Amino acid sequence: MRLQGNPAIVFTSNCEPGITAKYAGSFAARAVCRKPLCDGLETIEESNDSDFHSQPQIHMKTNHKSILSPLRSFGAVSAIILAALAPATALADFNGSDSLSAQVNKWAPFTDFGKPGGGKYSFQNSRLEFLVKSPTHKDLSILRWTENQGGYAQDWFIQVDVHLDNVALSQGGYTNLNLGVINTEDSQQGYIVAIDRYQDRITYISGFETSMVNELEDDYQRSSAINATLRIHFDSVAKTLTSSWKTGSGWKYFPSVKITDWDMDKSSTFTAFLAASGGGGNDKGRVSAPVIKTGEAFFSNFKTGSAKPDISVEQPVGSDLTDGNSKKSFGSVPIGGDVTKTFTVRNNGSAILRNLKITQGGIDAADFTITGPTRMLVKPGATATFRVNFQPKATGTKNSIVNVISNDPDESRFEISLTGLGVK
Repeated sequence: MRLQGNPAIVFTSNCEPGITAKYAGSFAARAVCRKPLCDGLETIEESNDSDFHSQPQIHMKTNHKSILSPLRSFGAVSAIILAALAPATALADFNGSDSLSAQVNKWAPFTDFGKPGGGKYSFQNSRLEFLVKSPTHKDLSILRWTENQGGYAQDWFIQVDVHLDNVALSQGGYTNLNLGVINTEDSQQGYIVAIDRYQDRITYISGFETSMVNELEDDYQRSSAINATLRIHFDSVAKTLTSSWKTGSGWKYFPSVKITDWDMDKSSTFTAFLAASGGGGNDKGRVSAPVIKTGEAFFSNFKTGSAKPDISVEQPVGSDLTDGNSKKSFGSVPIGGDVTKTFTVRNNGSAILRNLKITQGGIDAADFTITGPTRMLVKPGATATFRVNFQPKATGTKNSIVNVISNDPDESRFEISLTGLGVK
C-alpha cells in the first residue's frame, strides 16, 4: 500500500511508552506493542498483499513477550495468570453459552493486571463491562471460561458480542476487546481476535485484528463499526484456527493459521478467554491511557459449540435470499431469447459446507437450465456460484423451483422460486 500524506501512528505499552513510529510511503520502524497479551516491541512493515483483504493492511512483526508467561515485569501476578489459564484437568468439549448479563460460576475472573487502579471487569447493566478509573500505561483484565474446553480432535467455535464506543482517547491512547484461545497445556501458545481503537495524533483509527498471542504477525482490517460479533473456529482435520467478525448480516474472515507446531495431540484441549485492554503513553513518557466508563467497552452473549456450516444464497451478490420465501423474476423474454442470472452460495459458518448440488422442479422446469455449482465444497468465508438460464419455449408465465442442497444442518434444502414470462 501507499500511505497518503505524512501520518504517524503511536503504539504504546508499559514496556517502553511513548515511542512514535512515523512513516510515509515505504517504511519500517520500531514501536511499542499495543497487543493486550504482549509486553514487547514491534517492527512495523508495509504490506502490498491485496489477494485476501479488501482494505490496506499493516503487518506488525514482533518479538512479543506474552504476559501469559512469567515475566519479571509482572512477577507473581503473571505466575497467577499462567496457572489460571492452564487448568490441570480437561473438561468436556466446547458446549454452552453465557449471556454475560450477570456474574455466574462459569468464569475465573482476574482484575487489574496493570498498576493499582487499572482496568477491571464488572458484571453490570446486563453485560460484562471493562472499566478503567485510574489509567496506567497498560491496563488489562482477563476472564477464563471454566465450563469446558475445545478438543484438538473436535471442530468447534467460540464467539462473543463486543461493543466499543465513546472512549475518549488522547494521542497514543488505545483500547480493545479480545476473544481468544490458548493451548491448555502451554499458555504461551494462543490466538486472539479483537476490536480495536487507538488515536494517531488527532485521528481515531479503529478496526479488527487477529494474531497469535506470542508470535510474529498481525492482520488488521480498518472498520468504523462499534458493535460486532467476534468468532474463532477450529478445523480439526486441517489443524487451523480462523477468526472472523460480523457487523451486519454477513461474516468477514481473516486467513486461517496452522497450529501444527503447537505440540498438541488428540487428548489436548483449548481454553477460551476474554481479554480487555487499555493504555498508552505520549512522546514525553507520560500516561495518555483512557479512562473507560460504563457503557463504553463491554462484552455480551458468549457462545461455544460444535462448528457447523451456515449457507446463504445471494442474487445479486450482497442481496440475501430467504429460504422458501424468495422469488426471482427473469422478466419478459421473447420466444427464442434468453436471460441468465448468477446466484452466489456463501458459507457464513465455522465448518466446511459439503456436498453442494443444485436440483430443480416445477411444471415449467424445462424452461430453466441450471449450470453449476462451481464447487461442491465451500470453506468458511468462501463462495460458489451457479447460473440459471431462462429460455421460454412458449408464451405465458413460467414457474420453477431451485433447491440448493448441502450439509447445512438448518437449511439442508434451500428453496428458491423462479418465474419468467414468455412473449412473442
